Amino acid sequence: MSGTTLVDDARVDGIDSGRAWVVAGAALVINMIGFGIIYSFGSFFGAMVEEFDAGRGATAAVFSITTFLFFSFGLVSGPLYDRYGPRPLVASSAALIATGLVLTSRVPALWLGYLTYGVCVGVGVGLYLVPITAAVGGWFDHHRTAALGLSAAGMGLGPLIAAPMSDRLIEANGWRDSYVILAVIAAVGIGAMSMLMKRPPSVVVFDTQARSRWRGILGTNPFRMMFVSGLLMSLGIFVPFVFIVDYATSVGITSSRAAALIGVLGLGSVIGRLGIGAITVHYRTVLIVRFCLLIQATAYLIWLFADDRYWQLVVFMGLLGVGYGGFVALVPALTAEIFGIEGLGGIFGAQFVGPALGGLIGPIVAGIVFDMTGSYQVAIVGASVTAVAAWYVLGLLDEDPAAALAPTTAKT
Repeated sequence: MSGTTLVDDARVDGIDSGRAWVVAGAALVINMIGFGIIYSFGSFFGAMVEEFDAGRGATAAVFSITTFLFFSFGLVSGPLYDRYGPRPLVASSAALIATGLVLTSRVPALWLGYLTYGVCVGVGVGLYLVPITAAVGGWFDHHRTAALGLSAAGMGLGPLIAAPMSDRLIEANGWRDSYVILAVIAAVGIGAMSMLMKRPPSVVVFDTQARSRWRGILGTNPFRMMFVSGLLMSLGIFVPFVFIVDYATSVGITSSRAAALIGVLGLGSVIGRLGIGAITVHYRTVLIVRFCLLIQATAYLIWLFADDRYWQLVVFMGLLGVGYGGFVALVPALTAEIFGIEGLGGIFGAQFVGPALGGLIGPIVAGIVFDMTGSYQVAIVGASVTAVAAWYVLGLLDEDPAAALAPTTAKT
């Protein structure tokens, strides 16, 4: 008997169907709400630094813990998805994110925010991230890249809407009550979308033989290169998410215009996720992913010399969004191309540990460096260097990376 078994209620002809696009659309909304909340943290950053009288490194750790957990928790949620499907995980996510935000609105000390926001919101997003990505990937064959780009576009639309909205909420209600309002949005929005999530028709249930294949994949050269590349990229990418508002206000830009920069990044991200993915019909996916990393490296250099020129900061954030959005949209598609969709939840879960580590380290180090030097220049240069390093590492993939899996697959 083969290592996989199709679920009983699956209909193979559902692949690329209208039902598949409903799942992709629901994933878009879920990502829009979840990442809109997380990526608007920069709008809350200054108020939290001031209220808790904390350093930038210590305050950035709230976001870093969140980032680490929403990526790394895929190690848990990926296998759970393979067993139970996406719906219960997304519903649980809605409850945990909302709970974390409400608790954060009442913390008397910053270290408690590490638990309420960092852990609760981080694990909450981690509960849904891998499952909905794997679900969308499993629902499509011919249109997989486009569907994954659509669902990932929510990560860009979220900050485009949530960052300026959060700035207005904070101005009107303070940062604490603003988190309560976001909690209601998360509970209602993500909870409703969980009802539209369904296990893909081609999903497989693991037995021992199939699980052995999945573990074998983790030791292959393609997996290692993609893991390290994701780690290096994320060392820099989350620095502007946390600090761009603080940077802009420190050079004399108003808080509303500073918050709008996160929205610009979100808009660029949407363009990258939907636009760059379209050109994969003409070029190999891995080449486009590497191109996205070079876009990021270039964008950081624009920030380095921007000073107080707002238009230059707009160009930086927009260009960075395009590079980041394209990378995030295409890496799952590249993963499915190389490894197939069998056990995709578990593969994504292991792969996302790389960005988790980078997201944990990058903002904290950048904040500590600022506290020591009073400048973001070292952090900006470091972000550009790590993007170039990620580009180089991804280039070490074999010309035909899927061929490297042949020996591992044969053994299982």
